[in-house]
Amino acid sequence: MARLDYVATAMIYRVLAAPSRVRILKTIDGQKTVLEVATELGMAYSYVSRILFDLGSKGLLKAKTEGTNKRYQVSSARLRSALDSMPMEQEGEFPDVTQREDSTSGV
Repeated sequence: MARLDYVATAMIYRVLAAPSRVRILKTIDGQKTVLEVATELGMAYSYVSRILFDLGSKGLLKAKTEGTNKRYQVSSARLRSALDSMPMEQEGEFPDVTQREDSTSGV
């Protein structure tokens, strides 16, 4: 495996280390807007928007502009495969760490 492959793999695992990012990414099956993701997950629009922008800037999401909205989709087949292999958490299985995650992850 080339060094670049290790760097890309490490970036994917870093993204998957945050439960709220995993929830957001798993919700994007196909193409979704920030509002669709935020509504489906019951998360703040601004939080979801910031996460999607950050993931897009890292090359993990593609964004397609439609009027005033952007539709996001997972850009990496490797990331999509990792997400698809993860079971969805049951209600209450993971604590809500979005506030802690903001201050410690740099996202």
